[in-house]
Amino acid sequence: MFSLFGLTAGILYWQADTLLQIVTAYCGSSIPSLLFLSSVLLRRINKSLEIRRLDSSENVGHSYEHVIQTFLSTSAACALPVIACSTLTYFMVMTSYNLWRFFVVTVISLVMNQTWIAVYTMVVYITKSNALAIAILGGFSGGFIVTRDQMPFGYNLLFYINPQFYGFSAITKVLLQNVHLECEYESTLNCISTDGNAVLARFCFDSVNPYGHLVIMLCMTVLCLLFSWLLCDARSSRQRHCTMDYACQTKHRK
Repeated sequence: MFSLFGLTAGILYWQADTLLQIVTAYCGSSIPSLLFLSSVLLRRINKSLEIRRLDSSENVGHSYEHVIQTFLSTSAACALPVIACSTLTYFMVMTSYNLWRFFVVTVISLVMNQTWIAVYTMVVYITKSNALAIAILGGFSGGFIVTRDQMPFGYNLLFYINPQFYGFSAITKVLLQNVHLECEYESTLNCISTDGNAVLARFCFDSVNPYGHLVIMLCMTVLCLLFSWLLCDARSSRQRHCTMDYACQTKHRK
């Protein structure tokens, strides 16, 4: 799925003529982490919870082991597809290549993907029915459809807890900062879309610190995994008590 989105973005915006097309292409190629991870994690977490329930009944294992195992296995399974998506998008969409920018963009894509994995892990442990709502809110407050400054007060707080915003804005800043495409028009106004700094200002990404956003996403990952561990432990304790109560009732009846 990741490779398909990267290939699609590359075909639709092959050798992009404007920087807005580059932004649009990367917005599309970043969607798989947002939309398709919840269903994958739901299956993995259900399996993990069943294993944890069996371990709890025998007083073996720990909740954090299951959370970390689910996170690491999902991150490992997504690593190569994310790299493939980033590679396809970059080398098909861009007209000039900078290997350092490609490396930084790929790292940001991997970190954004693992942050979404941690966020969805926490959400699924809380409630299994609202993962799609999280994806919709994440896409709406990612910085492409509506900029942060255009959102009403209160709603703009969504940007500060949204991995999509941190990852997409960091990628855009790395790709467009101080980049100028050749403009065929004489009017300066018509050439705004070929000025990287002007496009960044249009999306309110001109003040973004890509490396700072990387640190924020890593912190979000750690916090979400911590909460996931606590939620998993609470579920395991509740299931263990229910199992013990059922066993006691059955024994009493006999």
